[in-house]
Amino acid sequence: MCRSCVIVTTFAWRARQTVDQPERFGKPGSLCRLFGNQLEAAQCGKMLTAERGVVEEWLSEFKILPEASITSYAVTLKQKTTLVSALYEVIQEPQSELLEPVCHQLFEFYRSKEKNLRTFTLQFLPELIWCYLSVSTSRDLQSSGCIEALLLSVYNLVSVC
Repeated sequence: MCRSCVIVTTFAWRARQTVDQPERFGKPGSLCRLFGNQLEAAQCGKMLTAERGVVEEWLSEFKILPEASITSYAVTLKQKTTLVSALYEVIQEPQSELLEPVCHQLFEFYRSKEKNLRTFTLQFLPELIWCYLSVSTSRDLQSSGCIEALLLSVYNLVSVC
């Protein structure tokens, strides 16, 4: 069972507990409403269309952003929880066609002089390392090339600075 399935299974268990023991776990069905629609998609390893749209929008919006707006954009990034969870979904699926552009965008953020963009990238490093090691053990090194490039680039930028 992959890491995502374990997390989804935990949410499903927690949702059942919420329904069975509302006094202990909060409003009845609150987690079911939050995660019910996403459980099936996450269990089969496919990204929801909405999540995909969020990531694609994120990839395109930074390219057209004027230089003067980068600081305010960087501050608002950490508040976009939907985007962060969608990016984790992309990273956890090494066969995703969005993985390479996401890794490239995260590298551009890290290379930026804007501290909030660098911090945004750093939050994904543990997951990137986990996925890289996971793919490396399966000997499917082709699907981890962009992750490897991002990790090496971040390392090189840290060691140079």
